[in-house]
Amino acid sequence: MIVDVHTHVGEYPLHISEKFASEARAAWPEVPLGGSLDDHYRDALADVERAVVLAFNAPAAGFVVPNDYVAEYVARDPARLVGFGAVDPSDGSAIDELERMQSDLGLVGCKLGPIYQDVEPLGPDFLRVCEALERLELPMLIHQGTTFARAGSLLQARPILLDEIALRYPKLRIVIAHVGHPWFDEAIAVVRRHPHVY
Repeated sequence: MIVDVHTHVGEYPLHISEKFASEARAAWPEVPLGGSLDDHYRDALADVERAVVLAFNAPAAGFVVPNDYVAEYVARDPARLVGFGAVDPSDGSAIDELERMQSDLGLVGCKLGPIYQDVEPLGPDFLRVCEALERLELPMLIHQGTTFARAGSLLQARPILLDEIALRYPKLRIVIAHVGHPWFDEAIAVVRRHPHVY
């Protein structure tokens, strides 16, 4: 079975700000922003049996796709679509939202991106989210690598920072998106060292 573990939905300009759109267009002029949910469904499942669909909560970058939006989309085809929610670690209600997305919305993981969210991965806000994810047994898919968006610093995106998180929260399942590009060596070193980092 082939599972695409990283697909995004979202409408432009509803979920994508002009700031994010202009940075995306500068990086990839030929890639369309947003698109219909029917387009996503057709494209995301063209060559796979299942697809993980991600919410995103990065106001600093101007890209916010709500958890409810993803839950409603996944409900269209729950046999093939798997929903991951998202929280902004800087938001004081992040832990409540993690609990709500699991219990009320049926989302089974959390997407985070420190470089998009302009949050320190070893700072108290982010670690509070990691602690809750471990307690709730929700895996974390983390964009820990570079990006075209300039909301945060490359220092927030180094995969090596996940070593400390994995040591503190050894039962937390962590998936490093994009193999930590361009720091593949750091990502591989962390994966090799920790049984719940992928």
